[in-house]
Amino acid sequence: MALKGGALSLPRPGPGEVLVVIAQRRTDIDGMADAIAGCAAADLAQATAFLHDGKRTAFLAGRRLARAALEAATGRAGASFILVPDANGRLDVHGEQGLSVCFNISHGRMHDAAAVALGVRIGIDIEELAPPDRDGVAETVMSAWELGHFMSLPAHERDRAFLRLWTRKEAVMKAAGVGFLVEPRGFGVGVGDVPAIVPAGAGGLPGGPWFVVDLPGSVPGAVAVEGERRDLRIVHA
Repeated sequence: MALKGGALSLPRPGPGEVLVVIAQRRTDIDGMADAIAGCAAADLAQATAFLHDGKRTAFLAGRRLARAALEAATGRAGASFILVPDANGRLDVHGEQGLSVCFNISHGRMHDAAAVALGVRIGIDIEELAPPDRDGVAETVMSAWELGHFMSLPAHERDRAFLRLWTRKEAVMKAAGVGFLVEPRGFGVGVGDVPAIVPAGAGGLPGGPWFVVDLPGSVPGAVAVEGERRDLRIVHA
């Protein structure tokens, strides 16, 4: 991984790989300069809508990662892509259907991540802290069998289990492009170490089946891929 005046230069993903880039968010002057240098003019214009400095920084950091990953996957200049939200708010690449490129961005408390793949729909989610009312939230997002497994765990294991399950579910919902238009309790991804395959149509999800891969390392997260299992090529920027 190299830097080009603030923009990231990432390795090209191999055939059948999902490129994932994860970076710790920097809020110092140099970090902000790098984020700005790696963004397009449209990103900088949109960033002015954020009144909170932290949200603005996260927005720019995510766009920087996404554009670098798009460039690595397609060979096209990252700044040349027009990123527009679809009807459900998911960002898409405008006018590039011929490339069949899909990307997704996620923001944690201290890290940002982006994933890009060719030929399949994908979603990524990272989360670094379980909510204070973790067990209450679990009741609203877990299926009955997931909740039973979760509540059987010792209390000290539940934060990790919650983050594992929740990032899997959100990655699937983001990949499907529906977000919370579907009921998270309506499909299962599992609480254990091995993610469950989400069948086509489960819980009202469009498309599928969905294959989920947990991100290795210290940042809890997951990537969902439609139709086939793919290897992850992970870069820490």
